[in-house]
Amino acid sequence: MFCNRIILKKCCFCCISLRNGCYIIAGFALVFWPTVLITYLIDTLVKPEKKPSTTSIFLLLVVVFEALMQMLLAVLLFITTYKKSPSYMAVWEDVTLMLYAIILLEFVVNMLEGPIETMRRVAYILFTIAKCLYHLYTLIVVHSYRVHLLNSDEYNPSDTKGTSA
Repeated sequence: MFCNRIILKKCCFCCISLRNGCYIIAGFALVFWPTVLITYLIDTLVKPEKKPSTTSIFLLLVVVFEALMQMLLAVLLFITTYKKSPSYMAVWEDVTLMLYAIILLEFVVNMLEGPIETMRRVAYILFTIAKCLYHLYTLIVVHSYRVHLLNSDEYNPSDTKGTSA
């Protein structure tokens, strides 16, 4: 994985364990992504200012897919953290990396969409940067916990899929 050289000992650089950090990441995702999904659906479908364009419908589908995947990944992260399963954490890491491509696709399409107010565009760029940094940090935390599990007595030896660090 890309972050093999960046291994954390604690989450948030303080007193939160990596395991609890994984629970916090999953819990945050289960609150954040339904909120994003509902807000985006209301803005796009319920109270559109004009007839939705093909681009806005495409972006709606991308956001819906991304939100549903993030919610499924949050449930997977809860389960894999509870069961201390490095193999399923590897699956979480791989799918999260694939979602980066969706974030970039969404960003490019949104930037190519017709004229947008400058402040709205700047806000969207800042939001995308923050989202990418957040996902990068969550990947590092989960990967660090996975490496910790693989190198500790907590690891269940019968779980052998995807155990390379």
